[in-house]
Amino acid sequence: MAQPERSGRRYAADFTAEGRADMDALAPAPRRAAWRMLRRLQIDPYGRGSKQLRGQPEGKRRAAVGRWRIVYQVDQAARTFTVERVKPRETIYLTDLAWPPNGPDKQ
Repeated sequence: MAQPERSGRRYAADFTAEGRADMDALAPAPRRAAWRMLRRLQIDPYGRGSKQLRGQPEGKRRAAVGRWRIVYQVDQAARTFTVERVKPRETIYLTDLAWPPNGPDKQ
């Protein structure tokens, strides 16, 4: 996997409609924590607390914020990332990402 160049240029953050609605629905404390993480991701979307999602397209990653997960897609060429969902860890993988790939009963 290609790692980002450390040029000092920030990544622009964008949101899908679902990602924006998820952020708006968060309680104040998790929302502040999520915004702090998004500011860190603007510097390095591949940094600490971020992982490539298995079974998902290249560039689709998640960042952990307590029990919450921010799922986003990185566009290295455009130096942007798009927040797709912000959901609790307990549900995001099963409902929004269809994990495991063959369904929850096929583990």
